[in-house]
Amino acid sequence: MQCLWQIIAQGKPYPYYYGLADGAMNHYIYAHLQAYEVPCVALLNREDLPPEQRAWLFELRKDHLFSQWYLQESQGKYWGVIFGTPLALSELAAHLLHFFTVQDEAGCLHWIRAYDPRVTRAYLSALNDEQRAALFEPQLGWWAEDLAYDNQVIHYQMQEGKLDARFMYFEP
Repeated sequence: MQCLWQIIAQGKPYPYYYGLADGAMNHYIYAHLQAYEVPCVALLNREDLPPEQRAWLFELRKDHLFSQWYLQESQGKYWGVIFGTPLALSELAAHLLHFFTVQDEAGCLHWIRAYDPRVTRAYLSALNDEQRAALFEPQLGWWAEDLAYDNQVIHYQMQEGKLDARFMYFEP
């Protein structure tokens, strides 16, 4: 993901870019978010989970030191995914929370780790066309590292009512 900005330049620009990463994959994510004062929100804000282990949605900006650190350090480690959207941080958090939680018959909420690149493709495949359209409704672009190839990400977006998965390559 180090060359995200090179990849983004290949497609439609979005007003905002956000990372969604699992703090449990690297406990320094939370520390860096705090140190660099990056606008962020814990997507699943559970009191029984320390902040270092929560999933964090955070702003990414091309020239910000945190963004540079995150994109460089996360490459090849599957810490999370990137979103492009017109939504503000809190709006995107509420939108994703709706799609990343399910309630079982007993009323218990369960968290879906769809932001893990190793889960993203299976998650999106499990949704029907209507669910995918609702998820991507706010003109969402979603980038996830490709598990099979270094220097490649998959860009997901809706095109003419269908999910479009486009493989994008970048120079290391």
